[in-house]
Amino acid sequence: MALPPTEIRYRKYVFYPFLAMNAFMIVMMTWSLFILTPVWSLYLTYILVLLIIAFSTLWIIQKIRANAPVMTFESHALTIHKRKVKTILWPTIIEWKVRRDKSSEYLVIRTSTGKVRVAISWLDMPVKEIKRLMESYIRQPGPHGGLR
Repeated sequence: MALPPTEIRYRKYVFYPFLAMNAFMIVMMTWSLFILTPVWSLYLTYILVLLIIAFSTLWIIQKIRANAPVMTFESHALTIHKRKVKTILWPTIIEWKVRRDKSSEYLVIRTSTGKVRVAISWLDMPVKEIKRLMESYIRQPGPHGGLR
């Protein structure tokens, strides 16, 4: 019996502190630009930093509004939605593990064609649940009746 598809998305509330911090910096920099009148040579630096913060704020808003899945577990494959959608068939997976790098956790999948690394710390499903999903979907019966 095939397992139903499971989609995993970003936790949206993780982005809210970054959004608040960027909004605070935009307000304070704009205020200091017009009220405190810094040295003329600092105007260009202020404007460049303000643009960088504005673009990062737009990126965060886009991540919050996007409802696209990051990973999709299907009975035949694991689909990873990064810049390019990558579909990994379950029989092609040689090895997988969860790695911890400083404060982030990554799902590392090794196939015959190379490695794929996905950050799973910011996803809406806990790491233990993602491990359980990987184990259950890999052990699904294959097309010839045997376990993969």
